[in-house]
This record gives sequence, structure tokens and C-alpha cells, in this order.
Amino acid sequence: MRERGDDVPGALRLYEGRRKGRAAFVARRSRLLGRAGQLENGLLHALRNAVVRAMPLRAQLRQLDRILGHEA
Repeated sequence: MRERGDDVPGALRLYEGRRKGRAAFVARRSRLLGRAGQLENGLLHALRNAVVRAMPLRAQLRQLDRILGHEA
């Protein structure tokens, strides 16, 4: 709010603009992982598990950091 003084509506618009893209990313990622986690087809289930097992730890952590490592 320091950037805009006492302009509360302006500060809220600024906040909304800064969070909108990240919130959309988190929502898309959540839907994708939810669908992948609920696979019932045995072949797709096995394929998903193989891909996750083969993914290097560094790549897994990088993906987590995009969500958990966010600085407000």
C-alpha cells in the first residue's frame, strides 16, 4: 500500500493483478495432478507410475518450488 498511499481500491487492483496469473497456474496444475492421480485404466496407471519413478528428484523439486517457493 505504500506505493499508492491511501488508495485502497488501487492497492487491491495491484494485488489482484500480481496474484491472478499464479493462482491460475496453481489451479491448472491442481486439476492436471488430480486427473493423473485418479487414473483407473491399468495401463495408464502403470505408465503414470513409471514416469513419476523415472523423474529425477531435481525435476520434482523444481516443480514443487513453483508452488511452494513463492514469495508474496
